[in-house]
Amino acid sequence: RVFPRGTVENPDKARELLNKYDVENSMLQANNDKLTTENKNLTDQNKELT
Repeated sequence: RVFPRGTVENPDKARELLNKYDVENSMLQANNDKLTTENKNLTDQNKELT
């Protein structure tokens, strides 16, 4: 079947998936921010040692 753009067969399932990926994305973003800070701190520490 062909569905027009922007429609889903099961809106509840689509919403559930979007929420799941939104939570996963938030967790990954938080982890990325933490690693970015850690990287900056290690870079600064490395500069002090060289």
